[in-house]
Amino acid sequence: MFPSFECTERGCPKNDILSGLTVALALVPEAVAFVFIAGGLPDFHGL
Repeated sequence: MFPSFECTERGCPKNDILSGLTVALALVPEAVAFVFIAGGLPDFHGL
């Protein structure tokens, strides 16, 4: 049912997924903070 997360010659999918989630969780609050600093209201329609 679930694909194998074993490392192959093409890379390690587990590491790629984990790093992608880490970057996403770090950048969303940063983007909201920049909107507040700029004096705007955050628009959450895209999330």
